[in-house]
Amino acid sequence: MVKNQRKKINRKKEGESRMRNFLIRAFVLLVLIFLCVDGFCADWWNKDWRYRRSVKVGKRGRQTDWVAVRFFLLTEVKPDGADIRVTDNTGAEVPFYVVWAEPFGFAEVMFKTKKKVDEYFIYYGNPNATKKEQTESPDVGLIMETRERPRGTSNSWEEFKKLLEKSKRVYGRTLVPKIFQGHNPFGPSDYYITVYKGFLAAPQDGEYRIATNSDDSSFVFIDGKLVVSWPGPHGPTAVWGERNAKIELKKGIHTIEYYHEDSEGSQACELGWWKPGDEQVSLVPDWAFPSPGKASVGLLQTQNSQLQVDVDVSLSSELATDDGALLIEGQFKAYGESKNGRIVYKWDFGDGVTSQEQSLTHIFCAPGFYTVTVEVSDGKEGFVAKIQHYIGYIFFYDEPPDKQSRYANIIRTYPFDRLSTVALKNIASFSDLAEDDALRLRALEELIKRKDLTQPRETLTFLRDAGKLFCTVRRDFENATAAFKKIEELTKEPWWISQAKVGYADCLLYLKKDLDSANKVYEEVYEQFKTLSPGYAKLAQIRLGDVMRLKGEYEKAKEAYRIAKEMTTSVYKTTEQMRRGVFILNTSNYIERNLHQKALKEIENWEWQLPADKLDTEYSLIRARALYGLKRYEDAALELEGFIKVNEAKDCSKKASCYPETLYALAVVYHKMNKSDEAKTLLERLIAQHPEAKEVFKKAKELLDSIR
Repeated sequence: MVKNQRKKINRKKEGESRMRNFLIRAFVLLVLIFLCVDGFCADWWNKDWRYRRSVKVGKRGRQTDWVAVRFFLLTEVKPDGADIRVTDNTGAEVPFYVVWAEPFGFAEVMFKTKKKVDEYFIYYGNPNATKKEQTESPDVGLIMETRERPRGTSNSWEEFKKLLEKSKRVYGRTLVPKIFQGHNPFGPSDYYITVYKGFLAAPQDGEYRIATNSDDSSFVFIDGKLVVSWPGPHGPTAVWGERNAKIELKKGIHTIEYYHEDSEGSQACELGWWKPGDEQVSLVPDWAFPSPGKASVGLLQTQNSQLQVDVDVSLSSELATDDGALLIEGQFKAYGESKNGRIVYKWDFGDGVTSQEQSLTHIFCAPGFYTVTVEVSDGKEGFVAKIQHYIGYIFFYDEPPDKQSRYANIIRTYPFDRLSTVALKNIASFSDLAEDDALRLRALEELIKRKDLTQPRETLTFLRDAGKLFCTVRRDFENATAAFKKIEELTKEPWWISQAKVGYADCLLYLKKDLDSANKVYEEVYEQFKTLSPGYAKLAQIRLGDVMRLKGEYEKAKEAYRIAKEMTTSVYKTTEQMRRGVFILNTSNYIERNLHQKALKEIENWEWQLPADKLDTEYSLIRARALYGLKRYEDAALELEGFIKVNEAKDCSKKASCYPETLYALAVVYHKMNKSDEAKTLLERLIAQHPEAKEVFKKAKELLDSIR
């Protein structure tokens, strides 16, 4: 009995022991499986190499064992990629070719795969490594290289070769699908050389005609023979295929080299052909350039670290202004994996802007070379990933309707005091295009503090524009007048002094509503600068009319506008009535399209040519609509008040036909400004005095009912 009980106890203990051992082995297996994700458990090939990335082969190329990968290095690498090595999953090295590798830039590597082996590793980060001589070279791939173009001519292939020899700086290299390019993706798109080298597949035996089209010189070699030569400075041909030559080719693979250089202006290069039997030229397609297979790259692994990281960067759009400013939009995302804890990110875009988001959209406000860093940390370990990249034209032609507002919303969050002067200038230019006066004023406000403005006229321009916006946007009399006074301190040029004085008087008129003081300054400008700065003397004379208009003195305003009009020396080929009609049509069209700044610029031309239209035409009504669209309600109210006051003057023989509509418009503006009593008074007056204006009468009653 006792023996049987002991046997049962022993069997139970043995069962528990087996179960415990099973659970331990299962746990260890699960840990190993977890650690082996993304190749992390594979033995480190060589301890002298600090970094590696796993590579999974996807689609192999046609009739080739070579595949290509491109990735950001995120850290140091020897400038020529001498420390790069490629191994399979057993640690055996495989043949490879470094297309490009630059410290903190991107790397592009081709390597030869083995049959039925899909996992490989790329190692780098050994400062003592020397370049490994390869026994095999890729049999596929078209590589494009761009480099700096030195000064000199290229009126022949011999001269072009001398340019190549003198060129010291290589901007970058990459695999491309075909010979077709319109800019330099690695650097400035002026004064650069492009070199394509690779393989061309002729689909059949026969006579081919090879064509080049370029701006400027281009030369085509096939199997080492110069086939097409188009030297010298020139633009692209108007007839595609005009520059061509014949060559006999056998079916199969041939080597091809294409050389192109651009000095300045537009850029273009493309390769075309007529295959045997073709009736017209066509761009040599992707399939004619044998390409390597594709593979995906895993996160960056650091030896003896649990933290794995990566960064994705793609430039998604660009925006150019009329005066040459360029802004570039990019999408950025950082990745981190670790068992240690939650991952946090800290970005620095190298332009004064920082962020702690994992992924975000960033606007570079000027082209150039940038170093973008992101610190990835898991609480125990950290890694600072760096990317050095040229940000410039990407020729992205998509123009979504919200593009300008999207850019503005992002830029508005930037610390302007940490941005470069060039970036601030571009923001000011962009803001003008986007009709964002508040954003433009922020840029100008910072620019006028900068000490690195080398052009005096530039400083004066920024002060003038800032003064105007302080007055109209922020309604800041003190800063506006300070900007105009600063102009008078910095220069004695009549053209600038007259602008500053008119700007100061505008502040008195529109902000302080000090009509007499403003009138005095306008008179001084008119008398002092009639010959020295006639344009601003005329503007001062127009403003004298505006003062009289606000005072309700019709005849004096009319006389002031007449004098201003006669100061114009331009001869117009159309009648006043026709010009007035064009102004009304253009400004109304701009307002309907919400282009209120453009409407105001057109209204300035209207004011300049036909100043007396301020008395009895739709001028004030249209200008008020543009100001209302920009949310400049006080300026809109002042414009309408002046029109109403002068039309009610004793010496005004007849009110303008748009007078009732102007009363209604002013009531709308007052209502928007929360001046309900003033709005009601105007509406009641309109209803009582102008029942003949049926449409306006109806709208006035509806608005009055809503206010009550």
